Amino acid sequence: MNNRVVSCDKCNQEFQIKPKTFKKKGIEETYFNCPECKEKYGVIVTDKTIRRKQKAIKELQIKIDKQKDPEIKKRLFSQFQKDKKEIETLVLFLKEKFRKNKG
Repeated sequence: MNNRVVSCDKCNQEFQIKPKTFKKKGIEETYFNCPECKEKYGVIVTDKTIRRKQKAIKELQIKIDKQKDPEIKKRLFSQFQKDKKEIETLVLFLKEKFRKNKG
């Protein structure tokens, strides 16, 4: 994410993303702000469970990359897709819950 140049939707200022993290009660929100108008862009909201699952999926990706047997690779990839979908669902749920508690 670092060194990436984006354009603000609000003021059209181009800038490099400088991610920040807000932590509260085990929940972490990663976001960045436009340096010109201070518009906030949320990236992801995670909790301990999601971070643990993200770590596991990274390890699974390494196993997939190293696997030579096509059948095992296919099975691992299927698990990877299932786990990724589960993380996406958990993140959406947590993001909604986080917004309600903040606002």
